[in-house]
Amino acid sequence: MRAAALAAVFFLAAAPARAELADPVVFDAQNAEVSLHGAAWKPASKNAALPAGTRLRTGGKGSVVLAFGPSLERVLALAEDTHVRLQGPAGTRLEEGRLFLLADSAGTAEGPLTVRAAGTRARLVSGGCQIDASAQGAVARVFGGTLAVAAGEESPVEVSEGYKLRSGSTAPARLVYDDYQDWQPWIRKFYSAKDDIYQDRSEKDLVR
Repeated sequence: MRAAALAAVFFLAAAPARAELADPVVFDAQNAEVSLHGAAWKPASKNAALPAGTRLRTGGKGSVVLAFGPSLERVLALAEDTHVRLQGPAGTRLEEGRLFLLADSAGTAEGPLTVRAAGTRARLVSGGCQIDASAQGAVARVFGGTLAVAAGEESPVEVSEGYKLRSGSTAPARLVYDDYQDWQPWIRKFYSAKDDIYQDRSEKDLVR
């Protein structure tokens, strides 16, 4: 499992959604701010629960990782210079920047992660992907599982592992080497932090 976690592409089976996810909790934050329901911006605090309507933004070299539950099986991460608005449950509007989504458990009762960006909506039940949004539109890259992407009220396009889709297109294209350059270091860092947490929990259980 560890070897798969460190690979550029990891393999995860699709699973049906069975329940909605709870409000996310800040797992980690660096050079990031939050605004609750239009209030003044303030530094993002670790372990803070963020309800729908919360806005988040990161600066240069900033990042935020949001976790949906203590198991860290569903996470959404903001890269640097990214602005989002949480729409709950597990819904996010990406105004600009980059998001990493990870649904790392097939067959659980947890629901999908949903992102809206540049007039499109993307829905991830199980797998991993990266979504970028700018004035030129949005690009979704899928590294595991399948991502359903739809524009407006149109039927969704299924984007499979190893493919990407640009807003305004209905024809996924294969990923190339450069498409992995941001995802790979992020997934390595996340799994390393997750392993440390599980190791710490195991040591505490042994002490008890």
